[in-house]
Amino acid sequence: MTGKQQHNATRFAGLGYLLLFLGCIFGITALIGAIINHTHWHKVRGTAAQPHIIAQLIAFWTIAALAGLTLLFIDSAVAVWFAIAGCCLWITTLLFGTIALLRQRTVQ
Repeated sequence: MTGKQQHNATRFAGLGYLLLFLGCIFGITALIGAIINHTHWHKVRGTAAQPHIIAQLIAFWTIAALAGLTLLFIDSAVAVWFAIAGCCLWITTLLFGTIALLRQRTVQ
């Protein structure tokens, strides 16, 4: 990988984190970020940004699954717990991922 390709991959991962963060406020941007990550996956293969894209996709699909489970328990306190757990997972994953990206480290 050249330095320019690595830099572009890092910027791409940063854009993904930004869209997912904005998804906490405007839900549609998280979906846009996931679509971009899925369709441009080949551009980050073999770069240090690849684990960041994987973590973003895992976070997105986990929160989507929790949202789906929440719909099963629409009138119970369980829905509140699913929502709280999902938000905590979402924010924590994105925060640690963004910090790792800024420090040029991979995510675990």
